[in-house]
Amino acid sequence: MALRHRFALLAAAFLIGCAGVDLRAAGILADRLTPRQLPIWREIETVVLARDSSGFPIHPMLYSLWQQLEISGYLVAIEFPEPKGVSSCSGGQFVVEKTSSGETPGIGVIRLFLQDIDRASTAEVARRSDGFLPFQYLSSRPLRYAEVLGHEMAHALQILSREDPLRLTGDLKQEAERLLHDICRHKGTAFHEEIRSRAKKVELMREAIEKPAREAEAAVWRELAATQRAAGARPSAVSVHLSRASGEIGKRK
Repeated sequence: MALRHRFALLAAAFLIGCAGVDLRAAGILADRLTPRQLPIWREIETVVLARDSSGFPIHPMLYSLWQQLEISGYLVAIEFPEPKGVSSCSGGQFVVEKTSSGETPGIGVIRLFLQDIDRASTAEVARRSDGFLPFQYLSSRPLRYAEVLGHEMAHALQILSREDPLRLTGDLKQEAERLLHDICRHKGTAFHEEIRSRAKKVELMREAIEKPAREAEAAVWRELAATQRAAGARPSAVSVHLSRASGEIGKRK
């Protein structure tokens, strides 16, 4: 295990003991999942919480993101939205639900679009501009789902740690909607400098939100790809490999 990951885990353990957070009122919740969806979530949990024979997490970056959310002081619900015939074009999403008053955030929600993740291509055309190819070598569905979960947990930590969590994504959405409106209004005419400047601003705002999550996802993917290689190409071999590596899979509190 990389030394920096061991330090991160020790720091997380220290925070659990010293932060004074009521863990019963915070953490990751699966109570929005249906009985049919819960076994899928348990498989993802197994990936996140698996430990080696020495007691260290097998996927330390993924585990660290999970633990940070558990002690964040916020409730984060998990949802697997049912497909409605049209692809979401996204493997996951993080949103903050407003309270009834609308003044402060009530609960964070991580949505995993399982069918879109299942269908995601690992062809070269899907490689991102930074060189990262999501899901490469991952034939196991739980590993794929865990990769997207890592990305969305990074978003959750970034957004919920702000003094005004709703503002970060709200400002981006508002700017993007205004820009789209003005682009449509000027359709067929040359874009003037103001439109180009605003488009660049929106892209920079989006990049500020996405870059940390993409970096976290890439780190999580490296851990998951190592598990897939160790288990073999067969998707079903992953759960057996994790069970053998840990002896006893970590259980949730």
